[in-house]
Amino acid sequence: MASAPDASEPVEPGSPDDELFAGAVCEDLSVQDIFAGNADFYTSMADSQPADSMLPLAAAPVAKGRSASLMPKILMGTFFGIGLLALFFVIWVQYASLPSIALSPNVESSEVQAVVAEPSPPPQNQEPEVSLGPDQPVSLKAAQDYYREGKYPEADWVYQRLIDNLPQTAAEGPSRDFLRLNMALCQQKTGREEQSADLLRTVSQSRFPAVAAIANYYLCVFERGQKQFSEIRTRAYQAIGLLDTTDWNAAWSQEIRRNCYFLAAEAVTREALSLADADTALPLKLWVPFEIDNAPLAELSEEDLQRVLNAGSDVLKKASLSPKIQADNRDGESLWTVTCNGASVQELLGRFSANTGYDVRWTTNSNRAVLKDRSVSLYLNGMHDRQVMTVVAGCAGLLAVFGEDKAVTMCDPTGYSSVSEQVSALTAEAISCWQTYILMFNDDRYLPHAHFAMGALNAQQGLTAEALAAYKMVSGRYSSSALGPGALTCSAKLKTDLHDYQGAYDDLKEAVEQYPNHDPIDQTYLLLAAAADRIGHRDEAAKLYAKVYYLNRSLESQSAAAFAAGTLFFENHSYADAEKWLSQYINLVENKKSPDLHRACLLLGKTWVILGNYQSGCDSLRVALSGRLSQQDYVETLMALVEGYMKQERFIEAIQVLNDSSSRQLSQTESVELLLLKSQAMQGMGLPEEAVKLLINERAYVIDDVLKTRIGLQLSECYIEQGRFNLAYKELATLLEGVDSGPLAHETAFKLAKVCRQLGMDSQVLSVGSQLLEMHPSKAIEQETLELLATVYHKQQNYDRAALALMGQWE
Repeated sequence: MASAPDASEPVEPGSPDDELFAGAVCEDLSVQDIFAGNADFYTSMADSQPADSMLPLAAAPVAKGRSASLMPKILMGTFFGIGLLALFFVIWVQYASLPSIALSPNVESSEVQAVVAEPSPPPQNQEPEVSLGPDQPVSLKAAQDYYREGKYPEADWVYQRLIDNLPQTAAEGPSRDFLRLNMALCQQKTGREEQSADLLRTVSQSRFPAVAAIANYYLCVFERGQKQFSEIRTRAYQAIGLLDTTDWNAAWSQEIRRNCYFLAAEAVTREALSLADADTALPLKLWVPFEIDNAPLAELSEEDLQRVLNAGSDVLKKASLSPKIQADNRDGESLWTVTCNGASVQELLGRFSANTGYDVRWTTNSNRAVLKDRSVSLYLNGMHDRQVMTVVAGCAGLLAVFGEDKAVTMCDPTGYSSVSEQVSALTAEAISCWQTYILMFNDDRYLPHAHFAMGALNAQQGLTAEALAAYKMVSGRYSSSALGPGALTCSAKLKTDLHDYQGAYDDLKEAVEQYPNHDPIDQTYLLLAAAADRIGHRDEAAKLYAKVYYLNRSLESQSAAAFAAGTLFFENHSYADAEKWLSQYINLVENKKSPDLHRACLLLGKTWVILGNYQSGCDSLRVALSGRLSQQDYVETLMALVEGYMKQERFIEAIQVLNDSSSRQLSQTESVELLLLKSQAMQGMGLPEEAVKLLINERAYVIDDVLKTRIGLQLSECYIEQGRFNLAYKELATLLEGVDSGPLAHETAFKLAKVCRQLGMDSQVLSVGSQLLEMHPSKAIEQETLELLATVYHKQQNYDRAALALMGQWE
């Protein structure tokens, strides 16, 4: 090839083509002609080429004078060479990245294989939050000091440097897992929870039981916030199964054990109650906020740390070939020590049942082969047989359902096809877990939580007596617990469902008196007011509702109190107070689509109509009618609105409202009620003939005798208004023969007596009136009937009888 021009010499400008084809053309290009490199590189390129690739690159003849035709061949050769170079570069990178493991005299080849097989830590999404300078100390003590002082980013950085500095040998496996554990805790403290959880999941697979147990415990705490209940229970039992592998920090070990049993019971409880939609009313204080603190291994020296970690591993190695089952009788109790190191749960349960006589069955609600092959690693020292079965099943993510005659069924808690069946199984398991917790930790500060949870579970199952007993235990024996007012409130709700309103009132009264500052005191007062109303203490109920309103704890409780107070005063006919509180509620409520809002508009509208404020009453009733009311409230609102219009003599609007309701599906009773209102509106418009036709036509389709009687009474009113007293007399006399004794009969007899008076049938008036008074009608009808009799007696100039009648003596 032509030599390159000297850089110092000036280069004449020329076209690119002239420059490219300035020299002689070489048809047989070699590797050296295409690439620049040393002799070793050319040799390796030649050795790696297949035989057929050593042929000349330009085998076909090229016509002279057409040097441009060499370009495709040059490009092909260039691409081929670049491909070979890239291939060698990739091979070199892969070779350079292989770990270089130097065998020390103390490390066997099997240990090296264990190091290679260890799960690698998850990729770190980000470096520690701080980066200390090169002059900062990097040691275990420095990291522990930073952690103890609350300098978690600094501790995280030191732990990462310590991990980087460790050689990749099996002898450093315990230290590496320990450092990863502490690094995960630092990440959790600095808010990197997902990153911490990923690292904890890796560490939970550690071959060193103490590290795996602590990692599983902290994962329980993390997954608790994610509501991963099945995962929490499994990890809690996996931690329990490894706690006895070594004698490290007995007090802290017992605390972890207690917390794990609590978390396992809590997880299955919350899952059961959430599936049954029975978890919303539970107090937040029921679930203990376990805080992540220093791990028990953090304060150990390096020597003690190695001893503890390796000791736990040695315990499990004893069961490397198969699970070990050993009877362990203590103080006359039949206990068991069980060791398993990665065997399947089927093998472990098979060996345990062979020693204990249990009949282990596998559920058919899931893939049994998958369930049976789940791996288990644990060491249980001196446990009862049922407890062993429960922990073993929990470690494999299963439920142990105990039957009669030592029968036990292994179930997948997520594999049920029926929600009700799943809820029932989980509830039974949760109750069993809490019973075990109470027996194991009978002097624990969390026992009120256990009893409260059992009360909620029993209540959900309909076991009211058991639930009340559990709540009574919390409010009585553990009255100083923060769960005391919640237990009394739950007890009161159960008693209300049983219609034991006095018992509910007593419980709620005790709650507000014994715990005057508990949260939410306003909700308890609302329940107490409702209970007081039910037992007839309406004045007290009204005062309690007012108290909740003026406590001003929350907009929700204020609104509820105002609405309840307004309803109470309306039912007590205290319309001025009803107007005040219902107006307060409507001004407070934020959800304009709330059913309570439209119910309040209904009551306020009726209140204004009663108080004579017809226009405002109708406006309020129209607002109520625009909402999604229940059928009963809809009919009640419609009738009140029509009556309000008729009070204002707005009969056309009243009839229009009734016509608009024709598209609604109504019962026959409701239809008759609206029919009577429509006929009254027609009468008010001076159309009694149209009202008569409407009533006669509709009565033909009515079957119920009571409804027919009511239509007949309204029809007689139309006849009376028309002056057709004979027709009215016949209608009322016929009705009186078939009507049963009661208010309707009283009304019919009274109207008949009035018609007889109009017809001049005085003897009939006296006869019907005397019979009516013997029926003991309402005070109003009785008074009007006596006045009617007095009028007849006065007409007959029987003034003594007239006077006696006015004095209430008609006989």
